[in-house]
Amino acid sequence: MEDDALLLRIYQAARVHAVNDFQRAVVALLRTRLSFVSMMWGSGLVTPDRSEVVPTALYIEGMSDDFLRRWVDEVAGSDPVIPILARAPECAHVIDVKQVYRQYPRLVEFGREFGIESYVLIGGPGLEHEHMSWLSLYGGDPKTRPADAELRWLEALMPHLCEAWKINTAIHSPRQRSNPSSFALADGATARLLSSDDAFKIFLIDEWADFDGRIVPRHLARTWFQQDEVLFDGRGVRFHAKRVRNLVYLSASPIARLSGELSPRLRQVASMYSKGLSHKEIAQRIGISPATVRNQIAATYAQLRIHTKIELLERMVDGGG
Repeated sequence: MEDDALLLRIYQAARVHAVNDFQRAVVALLRTRLSFVSMMWGSGLVTPDRSEVVPTALYIEGMSDDFLRRWVDEVAGSDPVIPILARAPECAHVIDVKQVYRQYPRLVEFGREFGIESYVLIGGPGLEHEHMSWLSLYGGDPKTRPADAELRWLEALMPHLCEAWKINTAIHSPRQRSNPSSFALADGATARLLSSDDAFKIFLIDEWADFDGRIVPRHLARTWFQQDEVLFDGRGVRFHAKRVRNLVYLSASPIARLSGELSPRLRQVASMYSKGLSHKEIAQRIGISPATVRNQIAATYAQLRIHTKIELLERMVDGGG
């Protein structure tokens, strides 16, 4: 998208604000471009058949706590739009409640109770491995459909909202504070840092003394910026670069051994999973449910800041697993 000034405000808000304050600031920015009455921003674990999402983080505005409680209890496990979203999360879907839910009268009644006749739904990567995030912008009359240009704008923005939420959670959630990381945003064409915390610059200087504080070293830019996503281990720092259109999101964290990062149970599950056992096989061996195994593997990926089983196997080997 072309609105780089808006993106910088979002990423800077992610670094500065506590989690709820960050989400509140983002919603205020959305309201400058889109019309909606209320909203939900969530992340959750997607079931293997892509038919259900188990919410793990939710933020609402313009709705009561009763709405949130009932949505979790009555809607989240049976919402027919979840498979639609899972198949094409990057598309902004305009949902006419009476039309889409016509075979689900209980859900139509739920929408009527809370004044939801239509809403815009879009998804993206979740906060953790195997998770999905979504944004629901609730409106009134379905005849007041957003313009196509507004939907395309939201589609271009959503990947950045997902990345910014991850940054914000990594910096400000209590669980993440013990695992220090730093973040930066760079121009994909010029390698110039657009936004960066001091720790990220220190990490770069520690690894490459010729870093001038403004431009990512040329040999790194060639490696990092020409691919959609790159993980790179320096002498003592792991760098992660993810390109989203013309911007590159960068993070850096100290490389630590596995044994000091995971609890005994997570380490046990990670060891079995890295050796090829399925969720069901692991569950049978240690006496827990496959769903618990999925959640523990997701927690392991998030804690180690990895994305694939190959990375997990490498960390198990490095850590003596």
